[in-house]
Amino acid sequence: MPGRAGTSRARLEGFVLGLIIMLLLMATFSVVNKLVQEAWRALMDYLAGLGYPMPATEYALALALLALLAYLGAVRLPKVAIEKP
Repeated sequence: MPGRAGTSRARLEGFVLGLIIMLLLMATFSVVNKLVQEAWRALMDYLAGLGYPMPATEYALALALLALLAYLGAVRLPKVAIEKP
């Protein structure tokens, strides 16, 4: 079967390309995750400096953020998908 070698090589090249892209994305998300964590910590330090009680304030903000994301994902996003022609 002469065509199998070309197909196999193309599949291998696609696999290697996908693997490289996945590794680059993992590195990028690692950097973005670190930036978000530093920004969150800076916000919590700022709020602690204003006198807000820290564990309770951090938990309340995290729950509010979770509720907002759940609303946007469960309610708002399906409406946008339905309205798209």
